[in-house]
Amino acid sequence: MKSAATDASIPYLRVSEPAPAVNLILQAALEYVRLGFYLLPLQPRSKEPYFALLPRVKGEAKWKPLSEHPADEAEVRRWFEYDPECNIGILCSTPFTVGGTRGYLVAADFDRPAPWGRYPLGTAPRFSGKRGPNVLYLSEKPLRCCAFTYGDIKGKGGYVVVPPSIHPDGPIYQWKEFFSLSEVELEPAPEWLLNAVKRARRVQVIEKQQARRRVQPVIVPNASAPLRRLTSDDLRRWASNEKAALEMVRVMGIEISKIGEGFRCILPGHKDNHPSASLYQLENGAIAYRDWHRKSEQVWLPLATVRAALAYGEVKQLNKGELAVWQTRLLIEADLIAPALVTLLPLPAGESETVREVYKGFRYLLACKWLREPNSPTAFTYRFAAAWCGVGVNQAGEAIKRLLALRIIKARRAPRRAGVKVVYTASRPRIQE
Repeated sequence: MKSAATDASIPYLRVSEPAPAVNLILQAALEYVRLGFYLLPLQPRSKEPYFALLPRVKGEAKWKPLSEHPADEAEVRRWFEYDPECNIGILCSTPFTVGGTRGYLVAADFDRPAPWGRYPLGTAPRFSGKRGPNVLYLSEKPLRCCAFTYGDIKGKGGYVVVPPSIHPDGPIYQWKEFFSLSEVELEPAPEWLLNAVKRARRVQVIEKQQARRRVQPVIVPNASAPLRRLTSDDLRRWASNEKAALEMVRVMGIEISKIGEGFRCILPGHKDNHPSASLYQLENGAIAYRDWHRKSEQVWLPLATVRAALAYGEVKQLNKGELAVWQTRLLIEADLIAPALVTLLPLPAGESETVREVYKGFRYLLACKWLREPNSPTAFTYRFAAAWCGVGVNQAGEAIKRLLALRIIKARRAPRRAGVKVVYTASRPRIQE
């Protein structure tokens, strides 16, 4: 076979580039498609997704469609026509069938050598990484991504870079001898991997509970009132203001003096001894948070998303309304704007601490939202209320029912576009006869 560099039948390859390696990656990618894997295009010599090649959903590049409808050979060829030097990843937690048994792909990525015999790998397919092997297994149900003592487990929302992609530092990923996909089949995930996922889940639950206890809503002062209504353009300007960004991250415990300066990641579940995050100004002007551990389709996080993550105990994808309200709260907490004037019917004496916290939290939510939409009702689901007010989900639900029974707040059917079934607003003060 002639080398790709001199083969005129492959017009998209550039003679001046390392074409043979690129051609090998394309051939391997096509073979992965035939085997039934769900592929993800990656940037050349990188582990980062190639966003220019991803499907667009509502104007944003997303890889979720590739986990629902895998790329076929024609689409993979288009990736390499666009950039012949693509790396290739395989999406995890995607369905796969071996010998009539259906399961979900999960990968164990070892960052460093583990004690001999502690993590038996079996005869599963594996390939070399920079610091340790990557091993592919099959699980009965989709598993979450999590960390374990000697690396990471890649499940739902994760992916692995596969051979013969090129590592950012230069080495080429290679299948281990006798353990390539052509020599061995995927086997069930071992007990140690399943136990690691269970332990990580328990730790995550504890961290969420701790995060909720730390988040206490500010009591909105009755005397304060905004100078004017807060618009979407105002929020965009605040999001692009470097001094405002430094004040907002300071509220979240980040002490830096300029954009681009590194700091320890504050996202739930990340415990670092060295700087692993930074702020960066995007092309649209917005200042975003970059977690250098993160390998997901949302690489840059709005500061409002980071603030919400501290309350939820995990990073959540927020809609536009949620982003606006969390950003408004962050601006108020940073003392950059004043809250709206909100009065509620007084809470009777003797109510529980949880009811008092949800009462203050609902008042605070209206103080944020009414800056943009005066006197409008608001969504207040149990889960959102738990994060917003710093209580448990069940506690939030019981407290909302209590406030409804006291007629301090009232509920009504939400419009279809709201995305929730019920919205809430403040009851009007009753006039004593």
